[in-house]
Formats: sequence, structure tokens, C-alpha cells
Amino acid sequence: MGFPSEFTITGQYHGSSSDGSATYANKTGQVLEFVDVRNANNGVYFTAFLSSFSQSFTSNWNTEEVLGRMDPISTFKNTTRTISLAWEVLASNKQEAEDNLDRSNQLVNLLYPSYDDSANALAMARPPLIRLKYANLITSGGFDQNGLLGFITSVNWNPVLEMGYFHGGKDIYPKVISLSIEFTVIHERKLGYGKDGNMLEYDLEAHGENKNWPFKTY
Repeated sequence: MGFPSEFTITGQYHGSSSDGSATYANKTGQVLEFVDVRNANNGVYFTAFLSSFSQSFTSNWNTEEVLGRMDPISTFKNTTRTISLAWEVLASNKQEAEDNLDRSNQLVNLLYPSYDDSANALAMARPPLIRLKYANLITSGGFDQNGLLGFITSVNWNPVLEMGYFHGGKDIYPKVISLSIEFTVIHERKLGYGKDGNMLEYDLEAHGENKNWPFKTY
């Protein structure tokens, strides 16, 4: 399976893929997009036929045990969302293997913050927030079609050793790379229900209704 050598910011690609997998991925929405919030041109894209994909929504409560009461007194805190993804990138030649290794580098680099040079000393200025998008299942859900805002808490990078390498002098390039991430979502809209019992709406004109979150259904 081959992969394109370069993606544009929209997830489309320049150049050709040796077996058309990138064209198929673009047509079917199977492109995994990571866009740096600090600089929208600093993004990395994978032709992503996922091997693992799960989302966890956790309702958090404070509980207090009271003498003589069977159930604890429970006070709602918040609801959090995390996403776990795993996928493999494959190369049919050395050029694609080099490109996949470079793409892996870009993904890992997105975990690091931005610094300002102040008084001859580096000071952290901006955290490494990203927007993650995968078809209609990981998206802001609005009309703008943005990715989901959040941050990556871990990246696991593993060459599949039994599949071998391409060689370029003393450099080696894995034929298959296995990647996985854990992603924590930052909520950008008001979620929940009003006193009338109806779901809250969030900037309908720009983002659509909340009923189209977390998964875009139309």
C-alpha cells in the first residue's frame, strides 16, 4: 500500500500514490488530520485506515458517604471526553518510507510548546493545542467543518520490525509504522439542557445545533 508524498492543508495531496490508496482515502473521508492551533499551516495528515478507534465520555461526580444513608450524596462536577486512535502507515518504496518517517516526526513535534525569546531567555508562550479531525466522527460538528479542539497526551510510535526496512546508506526506514495517540477534548460549546428541558443551542448560524454534536449526522 502506497501513500502520497505531500498533503496540502485541506488533506488533499500533491503527487501520486503507487496503488491509489490516498485517492481512495480522500474520496471516502479516511484521512486523519492534525492541525496546529498556533499555525494552521503546520499540520500533518495520514491516510488512516484505523486499526483501533474509541471515544470515552466520563461523567465525573463528587460523592460523600453519610452515616445512616444507604447512598452517598453525589454532586455533579463535569463531563470529559477522550479519544484513543491507532493506525498503521505503510510504504511500498524507500521514498514513501522516508515520507512516513518525516510525517511521524511532524506528529511528535506537535506535542511541544511555543517559546518567546525574552531578555535572552526562553519563556513558554503557547501550549501545543491541536485540532483533530476524522471524517464526521471526530469533528467540531458545525458548519465550519473544523477539527475538534484539544491536546494529545501521548503518542506511541513503533516500527513493525518483522516487516523489515528500506535502506539508504546507513539510514534505515521502516516499511510499516504503527502509531497510536490519546487525545483529550476541550469543549468549545455550551452543552446540556435549558430549564425548558430542551437541548441548548450553540451559535446556530455558525456552528449548527448541539444535537449535531459529538458526531456530525448531517
